[in-house]
Amino acid sequence: MTSRDPSYAHQRHLHAPLPAGANDFSLLSWNVLADGLAERGGFVRAPQEALSWESRRGSILEQVLSAEHTGVGPDLVCLQEVDRFGDAFEPTLHARGYSGAYVAKADGRDGCCVFWRRARFSLRWTRSLRYLGADGRNGTQVALLAALLDRERDAPLLVATTHLKAKVGNEAEREGQARQLRRAVLAEGGRLGPRAGLIVAGDFNDVPGSLAHAAMLAGGELSSAYAACAGSEPDWTTWKVRADGEVCRTIDYVFCGGPLRPTAVLEPPPRAAIEPERLPSWRYPSDHLSLLVRFAPALA
Repeated sequence: MTSRDPSYAHQRHLHAPLPAGANDFSLLSWNVLADGLAERGGFVRAPQEALSWESRRGSILEQVLSAEHTGVGPDLVCLQEVDRFGDAFEPTLHARGYSGAYVAKADGRDGCCVFWRRARFSLRWTRSLRYLGADGRNGTQVALLAALLDRERDAPLLVATTHLKAKVGNEAEREGQARQLRRAVLAEGGRLGPRAGLIVAGDFNDVPGSLAHAAMLAGGELSSAYAACAGSEPDWTTWKVRADGEVCRTIDYVFCGGPLRPTAVLEPPPRAAIEPERLPSWRYPSDHLSLLVRFAPALA
């Protein structure tokens, strides 16, 4: 092992209590760390050379397409903090059989995108959701909703991705954003009909049991894919060191609803395996881990 090993792939294991079925599909969700934020993100232990887009680009794209080298190329991809959609992600993934859609935050610096494998899914529509603040004004954060048709089952699937407001002190605002997202997903899913599967994936910037996390689970229509499959949320999804201290916590999630059952999830590497610089590093190009879920759709 060297400090430039490309990932923690050999230390991430697929928790799969149920065997894969013929109609299963997989989804990868990842905050990839925007190019415009990496080098000025205050990652005080990260090697400066490892933060450049030139150093990270190939590793990010490879890990997206290989689902962290698991050999399970994802059928669906949700990415957050994307600012190189047009010149990196879209052309590369399109050439590998995916189509995608992107929505930028209101400030235009970065945004979220959804990709789907054309051999499995076709697009019905995409819609963006711009969150409202408590004062009723438009906020900066957004969500992207994509209604797809699962070609193998001739059934609809709604996929949504988002990146909620960051920083301590914004818990109530994140709760409001999560409530708006859940409401929009359930409304659009209802219009697609009872056979529609629902998936919401992204960076929620808050821990399990927080107001935002609870808001996504309220009512019981949506559940955590990781908790349903592995018994709990991941041990951690982001680990970074900045000037004000070290933070290791879980803030990224995949929620699901409708006739979908998660049958496998990719676990984080053990904490003891992570280098002192934490993330990002030469071994890992983002300050967030990717999440991978395999779903079994109902046959009805």
